[in-house]
Amino acid sequence: MQNVMLQAALDELKKAQEDNNLDEMKAKLEALNEKAQGLAVKLYEQAAAAQQAQAGAEGAQATGNAGDDVVDGEFTEKVKTVQWTVFIGNSENQGARR
Repeated sequence: MQNVMLQAALDELKKAQEDNNLDEMKAKLEALNEKAQGLAVKLYEQAAAAQQAQAGAEGAQATGNAGDDVVDGEFTEKVKTVQWTVFIGNSENQGARR
């Protein structure tokens, strides 16, 4: 149904172009863009729904494997910090700072 509506809007735009009517071409182009955006939104919603359904199926499958040898664990990460001091200048100034 969307394809039919898009095709009709495109045909109307082509007719306005053949009639060389600039105002009508602008209006028909805007109408075509609105219909195309509506179709894009529907396609995006369908893709999102399919992705959610797939994620739900994968989650259910992962839950079904809960009886396997699964071990909960924790870890901590220790980071050692090193501080460096760099003196830049000629050797006379470096000797005075030591």
